[in-house]
Amino acid sequence: MDDLFTTLCRAVKGSAGERKLTNVFERYLTIWVALCIVGGILLGKIAPGVAKYLDGLSVFVKGAPVVSIPIAVCLFFEG
Repeated sequence: MDDLFTTLCRAVKGSAGERKLTNVFERYLTIWVALCIVGGILLGKIAPGVAKYLDGLSVFVKGAPVVSIPIAVCLFFEG
């Protein structure tokens, strides 16, 4: 039985042992994540009202936010 690492390596490689080509989003995922983090920080500094508004779009239980509706919507439509 193969270990997890071997299974993952086979999933990434094609039938001839070559690495499958990924799309631009997958190839530069780290850069996209970093840009989103920086963009979120800048948006929070430039327009703090937007962050407060988005925070208000949450489901609260006993005064604490449990589910962020904007994040839930993005996760629902992501895949």
